[in-house]
Amino acid sequence: MRNLNYNETHGIVIGPEFSRIFAEIILQNIDRKVSDELKRKNRPLINKTDYEVLRYVDDYFVFYNDDNTKESVLSSFRHHLKDFKLYLNDSKTIPFDRPIITEVTVAKQKIEELLKKYLEVEVADEKAPIEETQVLDSDEGETIQKLNRININSKKLIIKFKTIIRESQVHYRDILNYTLSLIERKLAKFLKQKSKGEIVISEKAAARYLFELLEFTFFLYSVSPRVNTTIRLCRILRRLIEFVKEEKNINTFDLKHLIYKKIFDEIQLTMKKNRSTGRFQMETLYLLIALRELGREYWLAEDTLMSYFPAEDSLNYFTITVLLFYIENKKRYNQLRELIKETILRKFTEIEKGNRVKHTELVLLLFDCISCPFIDESFKRKLLTLHDIKDHDLQSKIIGFRKFWGTKWTEFDFGKELDSKLSREVY
Repeated sequence: MRNLNYNETHGIVIGPEFSRIFAEIILQNIDRKVSDELKRKNRPLINKTDYEVLRYVDDYFVFYNDDNTKESVLSSFRHHLKDFKLYLNDSKTIPFDRPIITEVTVAKQKIEELLKKYLEVEVADEKAPIEETQVLDSDEGETIQKLNRININSKKLIIKFKTIIRESQVHYRDILNYTLSLIERKLAKFLKQKSKGEIVISEKAAARYLFELLEFTFFLYSVSPRVNTTIRLCRILRRLIEFVKEEKNINTFDLKHLIYKKIFDEIQLTMKKNRSTGRFQMETLYLLIALRELGREYWLAEDTLMSYFPAEDSLNYFTITVLLFYIENKKRYNQLRELIKETILRKFTEIEKGNRVKHTELVLLLFDCISCPFIDESFKRKLLTLHDIKDHDLQSKIIGFRKFWGTKWTEFDFGKELDSKLSREVY
């Protein structure tokens, strides 16, 4: 572990899965020492009798019958954690009284009720708006009228959602992933019902439902854009785009354009917000891939795309690979492609030759570049030459050794990749 961290002895390397194992070894050692010490006190405290401590990774849950017991348990943990330069985070320490129910749980319950009211389509009475009705033929040949009502109103939803946050005294980040997950399930149910004819609404009403849902969803995302919420948002967008693409679902050009334009505008707005902060957030790159799913009518102009990156220094491994993936070999992005290639070369030449293989970013970048079908072969050979691989035949073998390394440049399935990302969520 020291060797991986330039012989640094402080802390555990962040990222590798084996770090979890070492963290667990350390914390289990501390758990045992605390338990043994509390048993030896003048007034012995027995685990699962006088108190109980549950731990999930580095989150502790302490149950106790009186304050003296609580202080003894916490004092012992502080003492033994200090041996490893670890500390309890007092700002995240929250006391709960019986009945034990957290503010987050209360908020989630209210949000579930809110979304059930506004995002589920209900059978309406004869007062439903005419655009949300349809005349059907029954099995007996009689003409009947089946009505469904759309309740969703993004403005009301946003206000009520804010009210829940305020009343429950929780932070947006505590419930956004849960809320977006609920929205995805509600949307999937609606799309399935609409495709199978289980609900009867016009294309106009369906488009209005999707538009209002997008308005609410992007509001939620804008509050706290993080990687997990971005993946949830992209899953929602993918489902929605696939539904709209099917002619049997919405075949009116104007209504399709309304939905696509909304997605396009909201993603652009998010990227502009990043630009105003002077840095490009990694999670926003997922949205650039989602934008790609809209098709050629919604390609970004080259100067617009370039403007989202405030400086060439912002082009790291992730931005470079996603940009190359987005622009592909389209002629309209030739200037940007050349800028990316210059940046790649500069990244390698700024580091001493002997140290290049020690930089994870440069190693990943090298392999992705030599497998990228959107970069010319002469540039790939130049990169290999920088690594003292000058033999032409050897260069050819390395370039053609594998179709993909870190990035799947072609045969890309956005939905499948998002499912894969979601399945890797640990907690």
